[in-house]
Amino acid sequence: MDLEAYLQHVLSRNSAEAVDLTSVQPVSRPPVLIDLTTDSLIPPLLELGDHVDILVHLAEVEAARPLHKKGLSREKLNKLGCWRVRKSVQTPSQLVFSSELPLPASCAICLDDFKEATHVRSLRCGHVFHKKCIDTWLCHNASCPLDRAKLGDEDR
Repeated sequence: MDLEAYLQHVLSRNSAEAVDLTSVQPVSRPPVLIDLTTDSLIPPLLELGDHVDILVHLAEVEAARPLHKKGLSREKLNKLGCWRVRKSVQTPSQLVFSSELPLPASCAICLDDFKEATHVRSLRCGHVFHKKCIDTWLCHNASCPLDRAKLGDEDR
């Protein structure tokens, strides 16, 4: 991957719009000096050619863009339902949440078994996770980690 393609890739992480990197004007730089006593090159400050100019331009463009966060805010996370795990009234050996809804054996994120009195969240797709596990996931992704079902606009 060449430098321009890489920079476009970096820019596309936060935006769908492309940035014209060809408009960056190169800055004239002093020539490279040679130290005759050591036979080594002494580069002047930022002697990296036009790539430095492109990187500086990229940093300016990136700083001017608003960050597009893909996950949910804490406020929206708190609007999602949260239940405390308890023993079933009908079958005391079974753990349930909400209105006697059965739990899977373990959380698919951390793989720990659900225990009584822990807090869980159930997404609209029906998957249940530890509250702490799914909240961490949803801060970065607005979808179920198992089936990638997007959270609806009412959740976001």
